[in-house]
Amino acid sequence: MTVIIGLLGGIGSGKSEVASYFAASGAVVLDADAACHELLEDRSVWQKLEHLWGEAVFDPDGRVNRQKLGAIVFANEAELRKLTTILHPLVERRFQDAIARYKKEGKRLIVLDAPLLLEAGLGGLCDRLVFVHASRAVREERVKSTRGWNSTELARRESFQLPLCRKLLAADFVIDNSSSRTRTQLQVHRILKTLEAN
Repeated sequence: MTVIIGLLGGIGSGKSEVASYFAASGAVVLDADAACHELLEDRSVWQKLEHLWGEAVFDPDGRVNRQKLGAIVFANEAELRKLTTILHPLVERRFQDAIARYKKEGKRLIVLDAPLLLEAGLGGLCDRLVFVHASRAVREERVKSTRGWNSTELARRESFQLPLCRKLLAADFVIDNSSSRTRTQLQVHRILKTLEAN
């Protein structure tokens, strides 16, 4: 039987890091960010973006400039909603196809790493939800070092997402990813043992 785990958590909580620990234990990881990057290379998607924003989101060679696109959609929630209306159904279809394929191959565990898992309606694909927790201070430090964001920018970006309390309430398991990698890995292994026992 295949178990599908969806990862939840705030920006900078380390969901992708946790996904890598599940992968190291044999899980297949489906990465929504990677899927979106691939879709932004699709000419049919280009046409939809051009209809919405014209040439403003393209490089001179006609390819999507993700920085320009990001500057538009992350400045305004309504613009972000337009983009997600295009991309989320396509990502969901990719995930559904991949899940069906991996089930046929007999994979035991599939992990969905999607920043907007619940917002995109992908929670329904999952058997279990894991909330990845990290303190606000830790998350602020992480996004400052990796993305150059200050605390105000983090709060603004998170205002586009469901509140963390709602994600936490939806979760079957919680992983505290505020401290060491070893501690986080141990928590992942405990979840795996629990799933194997059920």
